[in-house]
Amino acid sequence: MVSVRTLTSVIIVKERKHVEQNLASFTLRLFVKIPILGWLVDWILTLQYICWQKYPDLTIRLSNFLIIGGVSTLIQAGLLFSLNYCGVETFEATTIAVTLAAFVNYVGNREFTWKDRFSTLTRTQQIIWYIPLYLLFMATTPTLYLKVVGIGTLHKFGIPILVCWIIFETIGSILNFVGAEKISFGCIIWAIRRISA
Repeated sequence: MVSVRTLTSVIIVKERKHVEQNLASFTLRLFVKIPILGWLVDWILTLQYICWQKYPDLTIRLSNFLIIGGVSTLIQAGLLFSLNYCGVETFEATTIAVTLAAFVNYVGNREFTWKDRFSTLTRTQQIIWYIPLYLLFMATTPTLYLKVVGIGTLHKFGIPILVCWIIFETIGSILNFVGAEKISFGCIIWAIRRISA
């Protein structure tokens, strides 16, 4: 009789080969067109696969976070560059773009990435704590302040806004995940459960 572990291992090996073939094909096409982007995608996917083997829950959470972060980043970039193109000052454009993107990020991460942490709260508790949690999320993930001040300041020194944005988007994303994982959707949710109990 075949054990579940053996069967799972066979399925994982077959899936891994299929995924590796698709990734190899995808990154090869990307390397030809944009070498640095192909290398970056290959590195990220390899790292994600290694993490998946060791920490599957964290990998799923991080993948959801990156997808939602990508959507909010596109919203932020579109607004920032559009407002900047229309003549709005960099500080004001960044504030508007980051605030809207942060709200999209909060809603997406609350509903998908860290949904399991809200499952123990009643519907009433979730409604009551929705706005306070958003404000705590904004306060404990310093991306708003970091991006507004950082992008605006570097842009004043003559660095192109795209370069400023890439630098502070990368730093902000790392801080955002750690702050959300440990504080906003971590110990704050734990405290709400304890208060409500």
